[in-house]
Amino acid sequence: MAENNPPTLSIYLIGPSSSGKTTLCGALHHALQLQHKDVVVIQEVARTVMSTQGFTRDDVGRYEMQEAIMHAQLHAERAARSQNPNSILISDRSSIDPIVYARLFAVTSLSTCHEDADRRLNALMRHEDFLGVLPTYRSSLVILFRPVKEWVVDDGVRSMENHWPVYAEFKKVLYELGMPHREIGDEVRDLDARVTLVLKWAKIPGSSKL
Repeated sequence: MAENNPPTLSIYLIGPSSSGKTTLCGALHHALQLQHKDVVVIQEVARTVMSTQGFTRDDVGRYEMQEAIMHAQLHAERAARSQNPNSILISDRSSIDPIVYARLFAVTSLSTCHEDADRRLNALMRHEDFLGVLPTYRSSLVILFRPVKEWVVDDGVRSMENHWPVYAEFKKVLYELGMPHREIGDEVRDLDARVTLVLKWAKIPGSSKL
């Protein structure tokens, strides 16, 4: 499905859990609302899927959960663009995230046939709806978060995976997709400094005064 009416700018915060994405998402929303009336935020898609469809963090290795999260994320993005075509979109995660988690963790829940497992693991990346959103992603500001060890907290919901292999898989998938992106990690921990840096990268008109 082709994407229509993309927002003026989209910012996607992606990467391992407990790396500061949600916190920065909220801070960016607050900062941008000071200058821009129309700011749309997408958050908690994975949590909503898990709570409404009966998944838990123990299901991170289930292809079905990652597929459900990807479709829910794409639906949220389409709804945001349809209802607010001229808004600034900030998304905590993207449909790239479930692709990474499926490729990294879901192999044990699939067929024992290696070729069939490989086909299904990459099926999300080849899905028509995902391919349709790729041009929008490539024209957006995509920020990959590197892990910050001290921020890893077990909240009973998020997967407590080894964060560095997840980050490495994100790098691999972004490379395969030819996806331009920025990175942020423990070299910038202060929240205000992170907001300033992202707004500098985004080059949103009027945001230089924030």
